[in-house]
Amino acid sequence: MTQAVPAGTPAGPAPRPPPEDAAIGMRSYLTPTPGIGGRLRAEPEDFRVIEEGEAPRRDERGAYTAARVRLRNWETNRFAGRAARELHLKRGQVSFAGMKDKRAVTEQWFTFRCPPDRVTALERLQDVEVLEAYATDLRQYAGAHGGNRFRIRVRDHEARPDAVTATVEAVRREGGVPNFFGPQRFGASFRPLTHLVGRALVAGDLDEAVRLYIGNPIEGEREEALAARRVYEETRDPVLALEAYPPALDLEREMLKRLVKRPGDPRNALRALPQNLLQLFVHAWQSYLFNRVLSARLEAGLGLAAAREGDRVMATEDDGTRTVRVSARNQARVQRELDRGRAVLTAPLPGLAVPMAEGAPGGIEARVLEEEGVQPAAFRCRELPEVASAGRRRGILQPVPSLDVVWEEGDPVFSFRLGRGAYATVVLREFIKGGIEAY
Repeated sequence: MTQAVPAGTPAGPAPRPPPEDAAIGMRSYLTPTPGIGGRLRAEPEDFRVIEEGEAPRRDERGAYTAARVRLRNWETNRFAGRAARELHLKRGQVSFAGMKDKRAVTEQWFTFRCPPDRVTALERLQDVEVLEAYATDLRQYAGAHGGNRFRIRVRDHEARPDAVTATVEAVRREGGVPNFFGPQRFGASFRPLTHLVGRALVAGDLDEAVRLYIGNPIEGEREEALAARRVYEETRDPVLALEAYPPALDLEREMLKRLVKRPGDPRNALRALPQNLLQLFVHAWQSYLFNRVLSARLEAGLGLAAAREGDRVMATEDDGTRTVRVSARNQARVQRELDRGRAVLTAPLPGLAVPMAEGAPGGIEARVLEEEGVQPAAFRCRELPEVASAGRRRGILQPVPSLDVVWEEGDPVFSFRLGRGAYATVVLREFIKGGIEAY
């Protein structure tokens, strides 16, 4: 049964974020309301994601197939790899626009370099449904979609409709939520270390990058996986480790096979991973640094939508490569654009060519990068140059259009839309205010 959310305004300070949030740079909340606790994804159906945007154009003479695919409990990269094997394609011949959560029901476009009648064979895989498939001359690419629509149920919460209502009102009043990179960017509660692998790649420590990805056992994984990782962590013997690793850890097994053939060559082992995953590691390190800067800005009371001298601002639809410095001369004009939703303040995803802020915002950025020992030139990644990154700037405020909450059988169910690159878990974080395991 669905009912309206009751009104109410709870009092009291918000709790401080837990250590797991701080470990991925999220050290602040925006809203002062108390959290309701709870957890997401008790069932995959509790977390529904529908990718939005224009469908790839049809072309009966095209060499690719565009397919709208519904997945249940599939991580996007792993599905793409499995699909390539099923269709006898190279991994690079399977493309998609946006990464989606594993424990969820997702709907999105893929392209495959094969005829449409072959793609329907993917429905033999468990929890895979091909909704539509046709020939196209286009290959999907990262960021090609327009955004995502979400419907998310929170279970095992403290029943506080008043707290939910107050947080909805606060998010609307602030114009959105902090545009943090969410836990899944870093491996969620499963293995929150993608940024650590990225830090090792940027530092040129490829042995450490391999160890972190293959070994480094973290409690919470299935025992079979934990035992296998312990073998590698304790022995560094790829032959022994390969015998222990279960088939489900297919990427780790491919790396180990390369280490068996070419011992002591971590570069060759890392190149067993998909190129987009290698790049994701570096992006995750940049994302951690962005989160830290954004948290420090909130802690300093600078806010997310008030232009300060020295800030760097960009048009709302820009990609972060073109920004303008806020000065005494243009500050009033910039503020008008911010208020109208046509511009957004930014923070850095550090790299080789990222302009930094000045004034008070610039001081925050410089302090965080100094604390983390970051040198922009290191993003040349000389030991693995294909993951070098110029970096860019990213908006610090994420609008949450059409945020709505209904109550079904005592649970709050949230629905909203987000632009590409934004995280639904960051929106829910302002409501739950719990440990990372909730997400």
